[in-house]
Amino acid sequence: MTRSSRLVPGLLAALTIFVMPLSASAQLDTGDDAEKSCAKIEKLRLKKDIPGARAAAATCLEWLEREVAGAVGQYFLEEIAGWKRGRLEQSQAMGMQNASTRYKKDGKTVKVSLIGGGAGRGLGGALSGLARMGIMGGGRQIKVAGLPTNVMPDGQVMVSFEDGSMLNFECDAFTTPDEALEGMGDLIDQFPVAKIRDALGPGKSAY
Repeated sequence: MTRSSRLVPGLLAALTIFVMPLSASAQLDTGDDAEKSCAKIEKLRLKKDIPGARAAAATCLEWLEREVAGAVGQYFLEEIAGWKRGRLEQSQAMGMQNASTRYKKDGKTVKVSLIGGGAGRGLGGALSGLARMGIMGGGRQIKVAGLPTNVMPDGQVMVSFEDGSMLNFECDAFTTPDEALEGMGDLIDQFPVAKIRDALGPGKSAY
């Protein structure tokens, strides 16, 4: 069975179908309207304008998630354990955040992507939940920075965060768990996973 025919990569790919670049969605957005929405939530609730409060809360949450996304992006360092980073791409869709890039060393390329789980909502949160329970398509269960991590049969490594986000490492050159851990273990070991975990916060806003 090829990598593309497996369930997990297909589901992960589905998460990015409707994703829009952050630069496009955030264009001309100074954050003023979002901050005002955050301030209006309780006032609207007290006025019994529940639909208005909910709309303001949604705008506020989206803004906060962008703030967290910016904070997390800094941990995709330009060089980690001798691996050189390419262009970092960040995007957003349906309350989920995504950041991805490629690291290269010794002729090998590892794709690293962080998919925000929307505070446990939606497909991202569901996948993370399955991974945390160790039932995501078999493979080997290890820990990275104290977080449950699945090394899939095809060599993909998936770190699960408490908020539903997932950090994935994959390389076409490594097609078994042993190859993956040997070939990109240094990148995974030295990646700032703990700092990303702290930036996300336990069970808080996704990404």
